[in-house]
Amino acid sequence: MEKLRDPSHVQFYTLEGIQKLMNDAGVEPKSHFAKEIPINVDNWLELSGASEEMAHRIKLALQNDLSGASQTGMNPYWHEGALFYNQTWVTLLGTARA
Repeated sequence: MEKLRDPSHVQFYTLEGIQKLMNDAGVEPKSHFAKEIPINVDNWLELSGASEEMAHRIKLALQNDLSGASQTGMNPYWHEGALFYNQTWVTLLGTARA
């Protein structure tokens, strides 16, 4: 879904993937903190300037998730009449190797 929304987003990193990038850059991961952030789908789509057609396709797929007809892995939900999903934001702390 993210590549459909914004084609410039070509890679999704897992926590382990980011830790590997840190290690490869000479930084030893020490700790991390994760937080779930609720994202309004309409705002998310507008942020990237997704075309009307692409926004429609993405919203349809997310709505199909709610009915069990498809599975995007985004676990969308309705909140106060708007379509949402949660993003996981991760902060990693590390120290440079000598």
